[in-house]
Amino acid sequence: MRKRIDPKKAPKGRSDWARIRAKTDEEIEAGARSDPDFVDVTELERVPNVFLIRRRLHLTQEAFADRFGIPVTTIRDWEQGRSRPEKGMRSYLRVIERIPDRVEEALQGR
Repeated sequence: MRKRIDPKKAPKGRSDWARIRAKTDEEIEAGARSDPDFVDVTELERVPNVFLIRRRLHLTQEAFADRFGIPVTTIRDWEQGRSRPEKGMRSYLRVIERIPDRVEEALQGR
């Protein structure tokens, strides 16, 4: 017995490029957004790289933690990819990245 191939479906393991090329940008975007794993990269915010900030400041994890009031375990988790800084902390890290001396000066009175 022979299996009939539905002309609207490509054989398993092959892509129907004609059907793919015929899709509009709107259809492609709607299909992507319907995927449960879809992540809109335009909404992702850049996460500061704590390791690079520390290296540029010539600080160990312990010294960085002490200087800027962040638990050293948190810094380790960020650098090892176990967690990511939350929004407020990302802003704080950007300020540290741009003007570390001013941040340190502001924290002297704590």
